Amino acid sequence: MRIKKVKCPYCGKEVLWTEESKYKPFCSERCYLADLGRWLEWGEEDEKEYR
Repeated sequence: MRIKKVKCPYCGKEVLWTEESKYKPFCSERCYLADLGRWLEWGEEDEKEYR
């Protein structure tokens, strides 16, 4: 069986797409949370424009 590799959308590090990859498509909890924080900040900026 061939294991798929993807790039972490935050840092670009290769991630194995397996059941053991807890934060896929992110390489780690750090990248997952950093990306979530960036997404939430983007939403706040978007919301300010509409007020």
